[in-house]
Amino acid sequence: MLEMRSVTKVFNPRTPNEVRAIEGVDLTLEEGAFVAIIGTNGSGKSTLLNAVAGTFLVDSGAISLDGTDITAWSEHRRARLMGRVFQNPFSGTSPNLTIAQNLVMAASAQIMLQFAALESAFGLGIWNLPRPLKGGELFLPLRLAQRGERA
Repeated sequence: MLEMRSVTKVFNPRTPNEVRAIEGVDLTLEEGAFVAIIGTNGSGKSTLLNAVAGTFLVDSGAISLDGTDITAWSEHRRARLMGRVFQNPFSGTSPNLTIAQNLVMAASAQIMLQFAALESAFGLGIWNLPRPLKGGELFLPLRLAQRGERA
């Protein structure tokens, strides 16, 4: 669950160019929720998403993910727990791929990170094999890891 409590972000505070992008935002999103953020230009949609992603730190309020306060976490640290598709196809995506293909590519990267964790935990050596793996060799360690057994 993603929760935002009293989140505020002001750009150029105490200057003639001050912009109160989001102010006192409260938001709760349950796991699996599908949400559309709709608003006019300058209404704070991108600022809201950037605040969640950690592109910048908020001025006040709290952001938590599954009960963990991530308000002060860096964007890099938050990226391990969430993904996003950018509005501009040249920012963070492969512009020649469809949105669906970009999402599959992001999911594939997450699977590779999980494989690396399994390899490390079980000492499987799958990254350094001199020959292609056979199906049974690949799936046996995964089955064992899922049940919590040692290889």
